Amino acid sequence: MEPKNTPNGGNDNHSQQPADPVQTAINTGQNTATSAEQPEKRGNAASRFASEMADAAKSEVSRSINRQVNSTKRGIKRQITSFIRGLFR
Repeated sequence: MEPKNTPNGGNDNHSQQPADPVQTAINTGQNTATSAEQPEKRGNAASRFASEMADAAKSEVSRSINRQVNSTKRGIKRQITSFIRGLFR
C-alpha cells in the first residue's frame, strides 16, 4: 500500500516530520503575543517568576547562613583546641 502524501511534503505513515524553525518562531511569537493580551497568563508568568526569584533568594540566604555557622564552628573548635593544648604545656 502506497503512503498518502500530505500538504507538507511528507506522508501520513505517522513519521514525525522535523520542525520547521521559521514556523516554530512564528508560533512562539503568536503565543507570546497571546499571553501579553491575556492578563491571567501574564499574571501567572509574573507569579512564577517572582516565586522562582524568591526561592533563589531563600537558598542564597540559607547558603550564607550555613557558611557563617560553619565558620563560627571552626573558630570555636580552634579556640577550644588551642585552650586544651595550652593546659598540657
